[in-house]
Amino acid sequence: MPQLPQSVLKCFYRSLLTVVAHMDITGSIIASCDSDIKQFGADLYTYCWPRDAAWICLALDRARYHHLTFETFEFFSKTITPRGNFLHKYTPAGDFGSTWHPVPMIQIDETGLPLYALYNNWEIAKSVWTTGRYYRKLVIPTANYLIKAIDTKTGLPISSFDLWEERKGIHTYSACTVYAGLNGAYELSRSLGDYDNANIWKEAADLIRKSILEKLYDNRLKRFRRSLDDPTLDSSIFAVWYFGILPPDDPRVVRTMEAIECDLKRPSGGIARYLHDTYFGYMNSWILCTLWLSQWHSAVGNLDRALELLKWCAAHAHPTGLLSEQIDDIGNPVSVLPLAWSHSTYVLAVLEYLQALEKKRRSFL
Repeated sequence: MPQLPQSVLKCFYRSLLTVVAHMDITGSIIASCDSDIKQFGADLYTYCWPRDAAWICLALDRARYHHLTFETFEFFSKTITPRGNFLHKYTPAGDFGSTWHPVPMIQIDETGLPLYALYNNWEIAKSVWTTGRYYRKLVIPTANYLIKAIDTKTGLPISSFDLWEERKGIHTYSACTVYAGLNGAYELSRSLGDYDNANIWKEAADLIRKSILEKLYDNRLKRFRRSLDDPTLDSSIFAVWYFGILPPDDPRVVRTMEAIECDLKRPSGGIARYLHDTYFGYMNSWILCTLWLSQWHSAVGNLDRALELLKWCAAHAHPTGLLSEQIDDIGNPVSVLPLAWSHSTYVLAVLEYLQALEKKRRSFL
């Protein structure tokens, strides 16, 4: 940690503090404590989105705060539906939160990611107690739900809302999270000796991976598409390498990430969500998307660029040290402040940068 620039180090520790400050004693993690920002119908962000909570679990586990993620897995086990999926969002008490979408509002990644987060916990903590406790409560029902949600014609997850909650379709990001969840379930089942389920989940995961490569990579554009029916360049397609569909240095991934860096880079230096985004302004930079690019540069060994993007995010924090959802072209924070997901991604990006730095130094020994 002392090798990091002071601004990055300070933002890292502030991010850890901010994430934990958004956790409830029940294990829920609200998206933001911002009392000024209003969503649809004058609603606030004080809900637990399973997606955001799962990403935060990934960060906390990699920072070795396993006792905190355990509480969130307990929250997941109490809010999962009888069908084995998760709904749009929840109150801290675990009740179904308000939504502006038709009920039930399903986002398939919000079921894939909690499953992947539990697998990530196993990979790092190797706690048989935690994995065994939630195997029947979480792993079996979510994995079986995800299998039923695979379209037999496409080999991809059925149509659902994207992570931005704006459009319905068969999205690359969502498909990658379902693959990650099923592959994680396969690894967990093998670890616990449940080989019957392991074979079923492995077969489903392999089918999705094969379909992603065949149907969501655009040979004409030489990059991955946002969805089956939409070729738009979207920063969320970083998921192809992050969740293990392809290695980060695969030419298809390299061309995709280079397109994101070239076409979505904004005057302030950050990265936009996607082309012609108009949410809270025209193509604002998103802290999340900028950090996803930093993580890729770390993964392929471009450490100077990875650190540059980490420093950019730290430099564009609010004077309180909090990270917003977006940054406008002038450099001002926009939309919700703080966003717990922004902070958890900062934690992940810093830890992955340090891991890549250590790997590079060992290669010279």
